[in-house]
Amino acid sequence: MRLGESLMKIVVKVNDIVELAKRFREEPRAAMQEVVAQVRSVVTETLERAMDAEIDLVLGESKEASNERNGYTKRSFAIKGIGEVSLKVPRDRKGAFESKIIPPSRRGVEARATDGVRVARRVPVTGRASESARASRRARPR
Repeated sequence: MRLGESLMKIVVKVNDIVELAKRFREEPRAAMQEVVAQVRSVVTETLERAMDAEIDLVLGESKEASNERNGYTKRSFAIKGIGEVSLKVPRDRKGAFESKIIPPSRRGVEARATDGVRVARRVPVTGRASESARASRRARPR
């Protein structure tokens, strides 16, 4: 099975296409926003179903026999051309489940990058002291 063959089907009625074409003539930006919203909705639903199947497979393994579902957590990330997608990601009681379908949370990575930016602001890139640093050294009593 190839990905596009049976995973998703989008059914479009001829009348809907005619109405959409009219909207594009009248308000192209609004019509495109509607199309993107519909695509985002289909992508969200497909990814959530795939993750539900994924956790079922993981919890069905013998090493996870004592583990079970424990609700959902919300995750948001951007997909190029679609925009931000907010998903319900399934959780397990042991907290061991990590979906292979969506990118891992980068909260820790972003925090470290932010810390690095703060450090970089303190040290000039050229290795020379900034004008304000030289001025504060001149103003200090000796």
